[in-house]
Amino acid sequence: MRQFYELYHYTYADHIFNPQVWADTVETNLATRKPITLREQPAEKYTYGGAKVLNDGGLGRGAYNSGRWLGFCGSPLDAVLDLEQPVEMRKVRFHALVNKSAWIYNPSSLKVLVSDDGETFREVGQKTIPISTWEDRDGIFAYELEFEPVAARFVEVVIKGHDLPEDHDGFGNPAWIFVDELEVW
Repeated sequence: MRQFYELYHYTYADHIFNPQVWADTVETNLATRKPITLREQPAEKYTYGGAKVLNDGGLGRGAYNSGRWLGFCGSPLDAVLDLEQPVEMRKVRFHALVNKSAWIYNPSSLKVLVSDDGETFREVGQKTIPISTWEDRDGIFAYELEFEPVAARFVEVVIKGHDLPEDHDGFGNPAWIFVDELEVW
């Protein structure tokens, strides 16, 4: 096919002749395939498989509209994982997609709370994440929060987004956050 394009002097993107092959791998953790509920729903256009996309063990990759990411804009991702029994944990990790020209930025903060009964939660850690700049590359990034080991049955993960910065054409609007794979370790 490449020869056809070259014969007729067509302009083409070389990468179309080198397709990428993705292999699905599942990395399990304490939250993999456990019951999950969302206190805030993703944007209707980016709900895909619903909350279970966040802990099915398959990592999101590629485009934000691939069906592997949940998208939030102007509201946080607020998920409660039921680990089905008290377990000791020390870290929460998640993956987020950054594509600044599509108004998708990294999260602004992460907060982790735990509960024994699913009703009363106590905070075990939080962190603030600085906003990406145009000099930072786009891509998929892992964010994590380590805390003192704690045993609990329920884990609440709250991930908030930034507002678009002054140097962005959407300045002042909320940035999108696209998240996949909430992991508990």
